[in-house]
Amino acid sequence: MGRLGYFLIVLSVVVGSAQGQSYYLFGGIGSSLPFSIDHVKTLFTQSLETDSRGNTVLKLDAYIEAYTELARVFDFFGVVFSFAREDIMSKLTTLNTLRTLDRSRRHHYITFESMFAYEYSNAALLLERPGVSSNRWIHRALRFISRVVEEVKQENSADLTVRVRAHYEEILAPHHSWFVRMAARLALNSFPSREQFLSAIHVTNNAVGMAKLTQAVSVMDQIYDHVQGLYDQYSS
Repeated sequence: MGRLGYFLIVLSVVVGSAQGQSYYLFGGIGSSLPFSIDHVKTLFTQSLETDSRGNTVLKLDAYIEAYTELARVFDFFGVVFSFAREDIMSKLTTLNTLRTLDRSRRHHYITFESMFAYEYSNAALLLERPGVSSNRWIHRALRFISRVVEEVKQENSADLTVRVRAHYEEILAPHHSWFVRMAARLALNSFPSREQFLSAIHVTNNAVGMAKLTQAVSVMDQIYDHVQGLYDQYSS
């Protein structure tokens, strides 16, 4: 097993544990279309809109679809990495269930704004907050992914592993158990080279490819900041 294979093992630990089932939304692993970072950017961009009062809101349907497309990058890494993707997909499935299947309250899950307002004002949901809680982990994972992609953009990749490990320590490690942190730190030593990573996400190592990554990182960060603002607002 090469460096990429070992990294896939650690990322399955870093992102989360398997839930025992596979969850595929919007076509999932069966899609015949190749992964496209441009498509990820477009879907995340479409998830933000301005409401009738002039406020920017994040549409839950579009967010789920965008994150599902982003998670498709894991499919190219084989069975080992599928465990991490399944954990993310299970949480997206929870959000999708709240949004579409629960007829009694799905109107509260049209946007992130309405979801937060509902779950923080409903006494019966104060301990659980299914939507807010399910999103919290994939919210952090989005930040980690955007930081990794930002680092991969840099031409000097000699210390890429060190920089990716630093992002792990800042973003994900504080929320992991001691055992997971130790396993992640050890396995992150096998982070793939810049060339391997670009090949895995089907991006060319030229000005056009780097521009695509820049745009994708920008919109991912915009989504992250928007959602983090809601977490900050409701935790204050």
